This record gives sequence, structure tokens and C-alpha cells, in this order.
Amino acid sequence: NDDDALDLFKKTLPSTSLLQVQVSSREVLRQARQVLSADKRGDFRLDLISLAMRGKKSRFAQLGTMIDKLAIQLGKDQVDDDRKKEFCTNELDVSEDETKAMLRKKKELETAISEGEGAIASLKEEISSLTASIKETDKKVEEATELRKQEHQEYKEERAANTAAKKIILMAKGRMDEFYKKKASLMQVSSHRDLESDALAPPPETFDAYTTKGAEASKVTTMMEFMAEDLEKEIVDGEQEEKDSQASYEKFVADSAEKRSTATEEIEAKERAKAEAEETVLKSKAMSKAETRKLMGQSEYVKNLHSECDWLLENFDVRKKARLDEVESLKRAKSVVLGADFD
Repeated sequence: NDDDALDLFKKTLPSTSLLQVQVSSREVLRQARQVLSADKRGDFRLDLISLAMRGKKSRFAQLGTMIDKLAIQLGKDQVDDDRKKEFCTNELDVSEDETKAMLRKKKELETAISEGEGAIASLKEEISSLTASIKETDKKVEEATELRKQEHQEYKEERAANTAAKKIILMAKGRMDEFYKKKASLMQVSSHRDLESDALAPPPETFDAYTTKGAEASKVTTMMEFMAEDLEKEIVDGEQEEKDSQASYEKFVADSAEKRSTATEEIEAKERAKAEAEETVLKSKAMSKAETRKLMGQSEYVKNLHSECDWLLENFDVRKKARLDEVESLKRAKSVVLGADFD
């Protein structure tokens, strides 16, 4: 029976006292239950062992095995907690770093979007301004061309008029010169005849009149020469002025063409830059949306991680101490069952 087994077991212990050898199995189980009940943690597995100790058919060997298994399981539970704590601590740190990195990236993307949209707006204004300057340049060239046509037409008309006037004046002068030369020749012949016929006769009364008319004709032809010279000068000056005006016009057109070409090249460059900025903004917006989705997923993951880990991390030391106390209680209970002295 149990008493015989206990007696035999006690005799095998080298340090067992006479008092311990005389303790009954019921007393041993009662003491063991007291040791287990001293643990305040309330582990149901300890309760099961206590219930097993109340059975009439309790076997010390079976109780020892149960205690050993429970002690081993408690050790495994602690190992699991240790691993879980390490996982939770590392994962929370990593998740926090990842969340910060995601937030930084999202902020960078938002900054890039804002700067990109600002650049696009500026480029649009610059392109609009350059386009307006090209239109203004074209308008000025058109106005200058129209003015040059008018000036050239006026020049041709004035030159033609001056040339015609000069021609008429020279023609008139030539006829006057021819007329007065004939008159002078006739007067000279007539005078010679009169002198030959009557050397003593006085000169005719009309001689002074002819002399006066000749002088007046000379003045007229001289004036006509001056007029022709003035017209020729106007023609020459007009030609030079026309050349200068044409040169100025051609330079203005060339400068305007260069200005237009430069503005066109700038517009093309800014259009390319605007297209690149728009593409970058679109990509940044897509990346920002993706980052927002990642942040939402990360937030949910961290929330679940806290739900899984916070209680363990907050109660880790308490749980560890409680397990150590349980193991110690189990050892003491086993020692009682085996007849150890607790005095």
C-alpha cells in the first residue's frame, strides 16, 4: 500500500530523519498541498496537481512526474515569453523606424509636388510672357515694314519729281541759252553792217535794251543752274537717306528675327522643362498615394503589434517572477512528497 511504499522510499534517502520516516503519506500530501496553495498566481495546472494529491490512489512517482512536467512546461513558457519579448521589442523598434522613414518620404514627396507645381506655374507665366513678346516683335516688324514701304514709295515719287523738274529746268536753260546766243549773233551782225554803212552814225537806240535783256537772261539761266544743282543735291541726299533708312530697317528686321529666334528657343526649352516637371509631379503624386497606403498598412500593423505585445512587455517581469515562484513551489512540493526537510 501507500504507507509501505513511503516507508521504503524514505529508507533510501541518506539524510532522512527518524521523524520523517514516521510521517504518513496523507501528511506528506497535505504538506505538499499547502506548499502549492501558497502560490498566489492561481495556475490551473497547480490546482490539478493539488486535486491529484487529494485522491486516495495518489502515487508519489506519478505526482513527481506531473511536477517535473509542469516545471519543464513553465520553463518552456518562459523561453517563449523571452523570445516573444525579443521579437516585440525588435519589431516595435523596426516598425517605428520604418514609420518615421515613410513619414519623411511622404513629406519629401509632398514638398516635391508643391515645388513642382510652383515651377510649372512659373514656367507657364514665362512661356506666356515670351509668346506675348514674340507677338509684339512681329507686330513691330509688320509696322516697320509698312512704314518702310511708304517711305520707299515717297522716295521714288520725290526722286521722280526732282529728276523731272531738273530735266525741265535744264531743257529750259538750254533753250534760253540757244535763244539768246542767236539774238546776240544777229545783233552783232547787224551792228557790223551798220558800222560799215555809216561809220559816223550813232549806235541805234535799241542796243542798250538788248544789252540789258542779255544780262537779265544770264541771271535767269544762272538761277536755273542753281535750281538744277539744288534738285540734284536733293536727289543725292534722297538716295543716301533711302539707303540709310533701308539699312536701319534691315538691321531692325534682323535684330527682331534674332530676338524672335531666341525667344522661340527659350519657349521650347521651358516647354520641355514644364513637361518634365508635370511628369515628375504626376509620379510624385502616385508615389505619395502609394506611400499613404503603405502608412495606413503600417499603422494597422503597428496597432496589431501593440495589441499583441504591449500586455506582454508591461507584465513580462511580473510573469517571469511568478513562473520562478511556481517552479520554486513545485520543487518544494516535490521535496515534500519525497520527504525533504523544510525546517
